[in-house]
Amino acid sequence: MGRSKLPIKKIENMTNRQVTFSKRRYGLTIKAHEIAVLCDIDLTLIMLSPFGTS
Repeated sequence: MGRSKLPIKKIENMTNRQVTFSKRRYGLTIKAHEIAVLCDIDLTLIMLSPFGTS
């Protein structure tokens, strides 16, 4: 038995949204690095923060 599908909706609380963005950005960066190493490729990730931070 798997997980139930959650509806995708905007996170209204700005603090929670920023924390979620940071966590997902970190996870995506790790996955991108892993795939670049496994496939021996150069990989570029462009992620723009809606909060104006880098």
